[in-house]
Amino acid sequence: MNKILTIIAMSFVMLSANTIEVGTPIYKFNSYKYESPLGRNMRVSKKTTVVVIAFEQETGALVNKYLDSKKPFYLLDNHAVFIADINKMPDMITKMFALPKLQEFKHPIYLSYSEKFAKDMPHKKGQITVVEIENSKIKNISYISTKEELKKAIE
Repeated sequence: MNKILTIIAMSFVMLSANTIEVGTPIYKFNSYKYESPLGRNMRVSKKTTVVVIAFEQETGALVNKYLDSKKPFYLLDNHAVFIADINKMPDMITKMFALPKLQEFKHPIYLSYSEKFAKDMPHKKGQITVVEIENSKIKNISYISTKEELKKAIE
């Protein structure tokens, strides 16, 4: 009986742990729902080699400002995706202010409204998470905070 309880407890711990870590297959990204600022469903392509994730308004603004200075297909050309986690933003603020502003950008933005996404993704306060992918698996996870580091990560 104790063996069964131990197995159940270990299974629960494993299920509640971050699902995105080095070695995780890229398809795990698509177990979360993403939308464009216009409400279109988005998916992370198998060809993606870099996922840039912002969890705070300031880091999202830094990424958007950098990407806004590039050609519209900059992310696509570099097999990169930008995900902005906005699950903590109040709905009224999202609808009245954030979405209209985000719709003005020419680069693709994947919006995550999921609390689970925020719990499962590694992140550090005040930093942008960069997930590098090779052979359809996560090769490296790092944290950056400048435009120069962002350029290096994407290119």
